[in-house]
Amino acid sequence: MKRTLKFFWMIPLSFLLLTGCEEKEELSYIVGRSTVTDIDGNTYKTVIIAHPLFDMGEVEIMAENLKVTHFQDGTPIPENQSPEEWRNGLNDHSPQFAWSHYSEEGEGQTYGVFYNWYVVSDNRGLCPAGWHVPNNEDWERLFTILGGRGIAGGKLKSKSNLWLPPNTSATDEAEFSSLPGGFISSGPMEEEGLRGWYWTSTEGPDIGQLSTAYAVHTNYDNEIMGHSNQYKSDGRNIRCVKD
Repeated sequence: MKRTLKFFWMIPLSFLLLTGCEEKEELSYIVGRSTVTDIDGNTYKTVIIAHPLFDMGEVEIMAENLKVTHFQDGTPIPENQSPEEWRNGLNDHSPQFAWSHYSEEGEGQTYGVFYNWYVVSDNRGLCPAGWHVPNNEDWERLFTILGGRGIAGGKLKSKSNLWLPPNTSATDEAEFSSLPGGFISSGPMEEEGLRGWYWTSTEGPDIGQLSTAYAVHTNYDNEIMGHSNQYKSDGRNIRCVKD
């Protein structure tokens, strides 16, 4: 009797193990991987993300921060090479960019380029042909596929030690590999290690004399995907999404 019971006990266990493996494999958000190249010749990894169970469509998005320094027509984007230059240009509503820590080396290669929002809205185009800077709706679609804003951040964050502890719930299931580059406000880098910021192409309300646009961000201490309006003069990273 004991031997028979043991035999039948092992069958459901094996079944559970097998179905568990199948379920884990089936629940991947990644349905494809590719690359895209910008006008400067930089090639970026991209991921194609879809819900594993429900038909919500697909989103193909860059898995690395944009670092192009020319518009699509070949015109150079004006570069600030110091905190002082960025500060001096705060009231100039023209396109500007800076490398992280104002150097193309080191953190510049890690975090890519920080653009003010006037680069985003320039009609000469920033992203590679067939791609665009995501608007609010593009981001919300991605968050919905990943289970909503309340948990999407954890699935988009890298496990990199560039994040300050605790890097809560970082799984990078979506292979988006969000890094905590922070942003540029009045010149120096801010929130490095704490948040990864990305512009949307959606304008926000004016706050007094200042104009805003919406941005999204991942956080070191939770799995929430933040979404708020920010000053257009700030420097933030960009991920392009396929049209």
